[in-house]
Amino acid sequence: MSDTMRTFVFALVLSLVCSTLLAVVSGHCQPRYEQNKLLERKTKTLSVLGIETPEEAKADRINGLYGENIVEKKDAEGSVLAYEYRDKDADKLVGVAFPIRGKGLWGPIGGMMALEGDRATIRGIRFFEHQETPGLGAEIEKDWFQDQFKGKKAIDEKTGKVVIRVAKPGAQPGTNEVDGISGATLTGEGVNELLAREIESFLERYKPNE
Repeated sequence: MSDTMRTFVFALVLSLVCSTLLAVVSGHCQPRYEQNKLLERKTKTLSVLGIETPEEAKADRINGLYGENIVEKKDAEGSVLAYEYRDKDADKLVGVAFPIRGKGLWGPIGGMMALEGDRATIRGIRFFEHQETPGLGAEIEKDWFQDQFKGKKAIDEKTGKVVIRVAKPGAQPGTNEVDGISGATLTGEGVNELLAREIESFLERYKPNE
């Protein structure tokens, strides 16, 4: 066998061995990855609904809080449409969370929003995914920005229209507006489009059991 052939065979065998090892490692780690992903989603759901978990909370604690407080409402296809926070003793809807997604300046913006039991008042909002500019549009993930939404009306109860908005930077925010981010006007516009579309779409599809 020539040196060239030996090199080729060695490279082929090494490639097969590495591929096999990668497949074994991937198969071994996949269940752990899925568990961590599910745990992260539960933590975010609890957070946006105002059910805080300790920073060092273990999986059992998070799963316990989630199981005690959250009811997953599914659509006709079996996908989770909403996460209901219910007072089980009174059988009353306290809050409801749902995923939101839209377009930012540099890429997608994703997160979760929660409404109070009246489905008109904002209970909380969290932006977890974005590609906005650090120090500018990326401020949407900061508490100072997100906390402004709490208690604001998302829906005009008379017209049923979405009224929550991010004001232009420097403008005095109105009753149903929050302060915009200086230097991030386009990010604010993206958030406004996201809120108008996602809230309206959610309320059209979501029918709570009361």
